[in-house]
This record gives sequence, C-alpha cells and structure tokens, in this order.
Amino acid sequence: MIYNDIKTAGMVECRRDARNDVTEDEIYYVVHKVAIGNARWYHHGIVLADSLDAVGAGIFTIQKMIKDECTDKLIATPVLMRNMMSFDEEVLDSSAKQDIDVEIERLHSSQNGKFVVFGIVGKSQITLITIGAFDAFEAAARATELIFTQSRETFLPLNVSFASPVIEQLEPFVEKTVSDIKVMLAASPELMTH
Repeated sequence: MIYNDIKTAGMVECRRDARNDVTEDEIYYVVHKVAIGNARWYHHGIVLADSLDAVGAGIFTIQKMIKDECTDKLIATPVLMRNMMSFDEEVLDSSAKQDIDVEIERLHSSQNGKFVVFGIVGKSQITLITIGAFDAFEAAARATELIFTQSRETFLPLNVSFASPVIEQLEPFVEKTVSDIKVMLAASPELMTH
C-alpha cells in the first residue's frame, strides 16, 4: 500500500471573497505526486475555490508549500482533483455513481496515460471523458474548454484523476479524508451554506 507515502499540505483559501462559510462545491481535495531523484511520494491538500482559476491558484500555492518544506528542486504534479460534490448522493444517485465508478476503475486499469474527467455539464448533465494533459488541473481546464466549445455550456469538474492503478489505490484514503471533512463541517454547521 502507498498510504505511508502520503503527506499533508493543509488547507488553502483561494476564493475571490474569503469568508467564514463554505459550500461543498467550493471544496477541492488535491493530491500531488512528488518526485525528486528516485524518491516518490504523494502530498494531499484542500483548496477552497470558487472558480477553476482559483483552483489553479490553490494548486500553485500547495506546490510552493511542498517545495518550501522540502526543496525547490522537486517536481510536484497534481494527479487527482476531487470536488466535495462528487461524494454527494443528492448530486449523483447510487446507480449512476456505481456506473461511473466502474468506468473510472476500467480507465485507471488501462493505464493509457490520460486523465479521467468526470463532472456536471450545465445544471445537471453528468459526463465522463478522457483527455490528454500534463496534470489534473490542465485536464480540468481542457475538459472545461472542450465542453464549452461543443455545447456552449458550463462545466464543473468533480473528479479529475490520472488513469493509473496507483491513483485507484488512493481512493480509500481520499474517501476517509473526505469523510473526516464532512464530520468536521457537520460539527460546525455555521461553516456550511447551501
């Protein structure tokens, strides 16, 4: 298992109007693959963002935190980006979630070197695409641009991950962390707005 190779970067506020409350769609869980020489590990953090550009700023801030903690010679690449809404059963019913989970797992096992991007087009249409990109943020940006070009609709990326069995192994850790975040938010309802 790779769980021993996971470090925490903390939480980064990148919303245009920083405030005390937060909505699920503003919480992004981001995992970076960190490499220096032969050493490899994963670093995770939370980004509070109200736009894709804000997520990018948060990713940049986390990368800077990782480099400040270790060395600026390392490479920190975001390989997984999950919006808290991707865990919300009201957004995605259990059968649709199961179908998407099966397809994501299939794509991860294919190791095709692409990113799997799952999200909401417009107000409610669920879509899943694979796209070539350098990292998870670029994949989200490319998918957003592609969807807009094809349909003139907005796109909210909910789950962006590198197609790899290693990323699939991170899923239990991601789900535990998200569950902990939900418990924390439930204990402090003044933080959540709907």
